[in-house]
Amino acid sequence: SFPTRRSSDLTNAEYDNTIRDLFHGLPVSPSAEFPADEVSLGFDNISDVQSVTPVLFELYERAAEQTIAQALVATGGGGSQRLEAEDVGGTVGSVCCGGFWNLNSNGEIATTITVEQDGDQDLVVRAYGRQGGPDLPHMVITVDGAIVAELDVAAVEAAPAEHAVAVSLTAGNHTVSVAFTNDFYDAAAGADRNLYVDWIELRPVGGPDSIRDLVLTCEPTPGAESACAEEILGKFAKRAFRRPVSDAEVAGLVGLVQGALDAGQGWEPAISLGLQAVLVSPWFLFRVEIDDDPTSLVPHPVSDHELATRLSYFVWSSMPDDELTATADEGTLHDPEVLEAQVRRMLTDPRAEALV
Repeated sequence: SFPTRRSSDLTNAEYDNTIRDLFHGLPVSPSAEFPADEVSLGFDNISDVQSVTPVLFELYERAAEQTIAQALVATGGGGSQRLEAEDVGGTVGSVCCGGFWNLNSNGEIATTITVEQDGDQDLVVRAYGRQGGPDLPHMVITVDGAIVAELDVAAVEAAPAEHAVAVSLTAGNHTVSVAFTNDFYDAAAGADRNLYVDWIELRPVGGPDSIRDLVLTCEPTPGAESACAEEILGKFAKRAFRRPVSDAEVAGLVGLVQGALDAGQGWEPAISLGLQAVLVSPWFLFRVEIDDDPTSLVPHPVSDHELATRLSYFVWSSMPDDELTATADEGTLHDPEVLEAQVRRMLTDPRAEALV
């Protein structure tokens, strides 16, 4: 329970708008599956008549899972496409090391990528190698059977690297492969040369970041997934909860991810679990205002972050944006001039149509 002076769950419209802005424009409307909001005196956002039933919470859980799944494949405006090596599979080897595909002998990972329009692209392969014998693992990248890059992979398990090559592709389907060509194994010496591939991605040159990249702000190194999870979930939870988050809160979310990894799940299902936990938290589903002295009858101001939330849901029916949050972080939003400047800025934003 919260020692609150006020708490109300998001209306269906507020939920959809918040998901849209939290996921950088993700075009989804999860509330289409929710029951209609209760209306009182012509308003659907009066907290006294709202409630979260067990059925609605199940729908919140389903919406969280589906939203995360869509966000992690969404391209946004950039048209980026990422294919996980563990999902594609290879002619040899198996999944290991937190979601990498281990090409443990000569072989390849091959897949088909669909390009929507002609243009220059960056073909990026995230990989690392294990050196056995005198040579580094040799990687060959081909598009439609033509070699576009050959390189020796010096990156090691502790620091996988992104290997990029510029290509010009026409609209349509293209076959992309990543091959390991110089296998080496010496049992007596304990030497085994392998190539480990994390993913293959196609990025339009000059395009904006994909929604996936804006959510998953780092790539984990094998054995250090918790550090990356802490970065991702700390940033995501602050935006979703509309306030600063504590180290203990982040640690709890990271614990869910690490538990999934320890149970044998790959990186993406594990980090998805942490993101989903944020979306079913009361701190996301409710607009919570904490009162340090809930029994006092003396009026006292809400915090800057609570004020930012009140303002954004009044004008936009959605969460505070980065500028409004930064102003709250600075502790200046209660300044009348600052508050007026923010209101005027927000009213010029297309989201202010929600007010009318």
